[in-house]
Amino acid sequence: MAATIASAAQSIVSSLAAAIRRALPRSFAAAAAILLLAFASPIFLGGKQSSAADASPQQRAWVVGELRGAGFSRPRGADDAQWQPLQAGAQIAPGNVVRTDASGSMELKNGIDTIRLSPSSEIELPPRQAPETVSMQKGPPNCKQWTDDCVNCTRSADGEAPVCSNTGIACQPKAIRCLSPDVPVK
Repeated sequence: MAATIASAAQSIVSSLAAAIRRALPRSFAAAAAILLLAFASPIFLGGKQSSAADASPQQRAWVVGELRGAGFSRPRGADDAQWQPLQAGAQIAPGNVVRTDASGSMELKNGIDTIRLSPSSEIELPPRQAPETVSMQKGPPNCKQWTDDCVNCTRSADGEAPVCSNTGIACQPKAIRCLSPDVPVK
């Protein structure tokens, strides 16, 4: 009886080993295909990756969407001799000055905001601003209590370091937001 059991076990092990040997090259091929797709996807997607700065309207160039008549642009602080004529589709850097003449009207877009200029108008576009760095440990300015939906922090009135809760398991933090503004005591 023991010989029959040993023979059956040997038969099962040998057939299992053969199945593993046949499947192994396929799994390597599948793994190689997955890796190839992972490395090649940025090439097919144009190599673009979004970042926080992409979402900030202060960091984006303005584009002339619609232009009727004449429109001009110059860098901020430049003299009047440096006005450059604009045409539809032109990009204008944040911080530049834009104007229209008596016959002109213009629409500027930066992907988030739209500015419409009527005839004989002049504006200075908002300049680039460094992104504000707010950490959970520091907290937003003038805020007594804040959260990122994973951690909650509170700043005491006496100026001590903030006290924060622990992060939950597998929590996905969101943008830091103020729950309670710091109101000065009179």
